[in-house]
Formats: sequence, C-alpha cells, structure tokens
Amino acid sequence: MKRTLLILLLLLPSWKLCGQSTPGTKAKPATDSLAVAVELIHNAKNIQQDLIRLDWAIKREVVYKAQLSEQETANQRLTGQLQNCQQTNGQLTTQLTTSKQALQEQTLKTKTAKLEIWAMRVAVALYVAGKLKGVLP
Repeated sequence: MKRTLLILLLLLPSWKLCGQSTPGTKAKPATDSLAVAVELIHNAKNIQQDLIRLDWAIKREVVYKAQLSEQETANQRLTGQLQNCQQTNGQLTTQLTTSKQALQEQTLKTKTAKLEIWAMRVAVALYVAGKLKGVLP
C-alpha cells in the first residue's frame, strides 16, 4: 500500500495535504514530491483515524436526528394531551364549583329541616305537658 501511495504521489506532485491530520506548525513549501509522499505516509494513520471518526460522527448524526424526530413527535402528542387536560380541568373546576354551591344549599336546607324538627318536638312536648297538667282542653 505504501508503494502504491508513493507512486501515486510521484505522478501527481501538485497534490497538497489538507484537513485535520496535517501538523499544526507551518510547513515549509515542499517542492519535492518525495517529501510530500513521506509526509502523507507519515500522516496516513491520522488521516485514517479522522475518516473513521467522521464515519462514526455521520452514523451518530443519523441516530440523533431519529431521536430528535421521535422527541418532537412525543412533544407534539404531549402538547395535545396537555390542551385536553387543561380543557378537562376547566370543566371539572366548573363542576366542582356547581357541586359546592349545591352542597351549601343542601346543607342550609338540612339545617332548616333539623331546626323545624326540633321545633315540632318542643311544640309536641309542650302540648303533652299542657294536657297532662290540665292547662289545655
């Protein structure tokens, strides 16, 4: 493989290295194709690792986009459910208010009825007491 790269680089001396795998220091202009080939061979492992990282990054991007799509779909579904729950909450709040009012009215009626029952008991007790003592005919 090294021999093929060397031959390829000797035939195309105008190729220049680019990308992440080149050293960060300023390189002297290489006019010698052999120097370019040596530099390429020297950086081949780094270039291969960069390509592997790029391949994995592309695969992860596809997975992340799919997950993002699923999350957006779930978000839309939950937004719809939230609106339904808010409407149901409003209806139930109205029903609760109505029920509380009905309970207050029923409690008032019950208190009034109990008061009437005790008033009738007192009236009957007074009537019976009056009959026993002979005050009432």
